[in-house]
This record gives sequence, C-alpha cells and structure tokens, in this order.
Amino acid sequence: MYRARFFMVGSLVLSAVAGLALLTLIPAYLALAVVAPSTDVEHTLEGERIEDPTAIARAQALVTAIGPLLVATSSPTEVLSTAIGAKPSGVIIDRVSYRTGQLVLSGSASRESIEAFRTALAVDTRFSSISIPVSALVGRDGNRFSITIAGSF
Repeated sequence: MYRARFFMVGSLVLSAVAGLALLTLIPAYLALAVVAPSTDVEHTLEGERIEDPTAIARAQALVTAIGPLLVATSSPTEVLSTAIGAKPSGVIIDRVSYRTGQLVLSGSASRESIEAFRTALAVDTRFSSISIPVSALVGRDGNRFSITIAGSF
C-alpha cells in the first residue's frame, strides 16, 4: 500500500517538474519563432539601387575611412613602415593615426629614446616636419609621447 502511494506521489512530482521545464522552454521557443533570422541573401545587380539606409551609411563610412589612402601620393604603408623602422629599441608605439599628409605615432619611451627617434625620423626627406610636445621631452606625462610627422605622403 505504501509502495503504491510512493509511486503515485513520485509520478505526480516528476510530472510537475516536467511541466515546469516545458513552461520555461516556451518563451525561448516563442522568441526564436517570432524573430526568425532572414536566411535570404540579398543580391544586387549592377545599376540596381540599394534602399537599405544602414548599408548605405556603412558604405559611406568605409569610403570616408579609406579615402585618404586612395589619394595619397605615396603609399601610407611605406611611410608607416619607414617611421616604425626608425624606432629605437626603447620606444614602444601603441597608437598610430593617419590622415593625408600627417602621421601621428603615440606611445611610451624615455626622453633620450624619444629624441633619438626624432633624430632618426629627421633624416628621411619625405618628412617635412616632425613635432613632439615639450611635455613629452620633459617627461611630465610619465614617459608618454606623441610624434606628429608631416609630409607629402
């Protein structure tokens, strides 16, 4: 008799747990069913207009970002590799910024290493001016520096 009650209560408890598990899965199922990702791949033919404003904005941002690289008189990669190649061993560069005609290298180094870096960059004729803030040469910013290199690149 106790055995029958035990099986009956056990089966009711397991049924309740199964029902709760089902109830917890329903919101996830509904979220996936309602917001189904589109599996269609949008193909555009040449001359066809794209009406998606996010795609247009993304393309405009990309053109703006790579525009200076396309109109440069010399390869920015070549100028960057030349500037990085002139770096003494004590200089750590952690940020590079490029605009047409201007390259900014930022990082950390001792005052002597910064001056050696500036001297090494001054030898290259492509660089018309090399400027370093006085605070970097004094060491006020904890050995942080920023070198702005201008030229026709």
